[in-house]
Amino acid sequence: MDITFKKCPECGSDKIRIVASDFKEPDGLVVSRLERWVCPDCQAIYYDDSAMRRIEAARTPAKSRSRSLVA
Repeated sequence: MDITFKKCPECGSDKIRIVASDFKEPDGLVVSRLERWVCPDCQAIYYDDSAMRRIEAARTPAKSRSRSLVA
């Protein structure tokens, strides 16, 4: 992870932790085992740069496929 938290920036909880699980979007996009910081107290979620790059990389091919189907 590119970022480190000792406390949740949102609520101040010291229970914030790194979670690695499948990231699922309502539109069907899935990124397997995506690491992110999650606060169990306020449910805040924080993504570092590498996590955001994985989400963008997964989304980019999906957009390209949908454009080719429309054209």
